[in-house]
Amino acid sequence: MAISNQVSREPRQIGEICAEWLSGMSERIELRGNREAIFNTMRQDDDRKLGAIRALYKTIDTNVYNPYPVDWTQIFSPIEDMAWGEIRANALPFWPQYPIGNYFADFANPIKKIVIECDGRAFHSRAKDNARDQYMNDHGWRVYRISGADCNRILKNPWEVIGDRGIEENCPESKRLIQDWMHSTVDGLIASIAMVHFTKPYSRADFFRVEAGRVLSARLARGF
Repeated sequence: MAISNQVSREPRQIGEICAEWLSGMSERIELRGNREAIFNTMRQDDDRKLGAIRALYKTIDTNVYNPYPVDWTQIFSPIEDMAWGEIRANALPFWPQYPIGNYFADFANPIKKIVIECDGRAFHSRAKDNARDQYMNDHGWRVYRISGADCNRILKNPWEVIGDRGIEENCPESKRLIQDWMHSTVDGLIASIAMVHFTKPYSRADFFRVEAGRVLSARLARGF
């Protein structure tokens, strides 16, 4: 008779299972408390903020996407908040305030190495932006920039307008409506990123796919 090499395992005791569950729960509570303490420092917006952001990301596994370890909206500028709303509406996995070298990207996907930068006039200079773009480009990141004015611009979804007017999607007027929306709003940029980089089907019109590539080419930052 063949003798089995398998070692029989005793059933786990309920006390052992409960102890493991409680230990895991305790660790999660402690982690949540640590993140909240770090985030409270970030909210002060003083010289401790950048160090706190780095400390926060040390507690996050960015390979497992959860965009809500903290309430990011409390530290966003108005234009970042507009972009974040579109990112979440399109279910795109971008991390806010993501550290890259000595810089912090407004939004970044570290797996695809894509950055979205929202350029408010009061906080940006061309020379500094070029330097950071060059650094990110040199390290394999693709950076898309959008102005604060375009982040704040609100245009009605072109397909709603097309439907309201009862016109064909591929007629010149429809194409103009789609182009204006795609090239001049944060909605259009995020939709273009969703289609090109995440293969999300966004439109019934083939024209949209071609135009999305043009949008990204126009928004692409190339550094010096």
